[in-house]
Amino acid sequence: KKLFAIFIIFSLFSTALFARDSVHTINENWEFYLSKFITSNPQEKPDFLIDIPNSWQDYVETSSKSKYGYFSYRKVITGLDPNKEYAIFLAESPQNSCKFFINGKLLNQIGTPGTSSETEKPYFAPIYSIFYPDEQGNVEIIFHVSSFVQTKSGIFNSIFLGEKPDILFYYTLQNGVAWLVIGTLAILSCLNILLFVLSPKRRENL
Repeated sequence: KKLFAIFIIFSLFSTALFARDSVHTINENWEFYLSKFITSNPQEKPDFLIDIPNSWQDYVETSSKSKYGYFSYRKVITGLDPNKEYAIFLAESPQNSCKFFINGKLLNQIGTPGTSSETEKPYFAPIYSIFYPDEQGNVEIIFHVSSFVQTKSGIFNSIFLGEKPDILFYYTLQNGVAWLVIGTLAILSCLNILLFVLSPKRRENL
């Protein structure tokens, strides 16, 4: 019953989100630069293209795989309205630490990405950032990511892009759903404990 209730909550959450026309996932064909923290409009070519959510190790040949490293993701979005305010949402920041740039400007930093375990400071948090496209309606998105803690690293959640009011609705709803699930599980757990205290011989209350 608990799992069914959680499933219903998240189904309603997903339906409410995608009813907002401007919200889209931008998960496909990210440029990936291994062992590089690139700047805006890089001259070098990416090592490969990657889809997310995924671990970058899955795209590297077995002989050259490494458990740890630092890297950059880059994607250019075109066709936006330069007069509209947009936002990006990511439920959990890339593992294990990251910087997030829009059109060359640092908008968000979670932890401190580094080129070694000594310079990295890992941390996790959601990313919600607001921005305007450039005059041509283009947006260049860059993540600097490092991982010297976990053996699997990368971006493990979908990235949502949309107009600010719609993404803000998503961000607020997602936080509300999370607290609702926690509260529901806490209440159900308390009820089970109470029933067990009142009827200790009934094992189904455990």
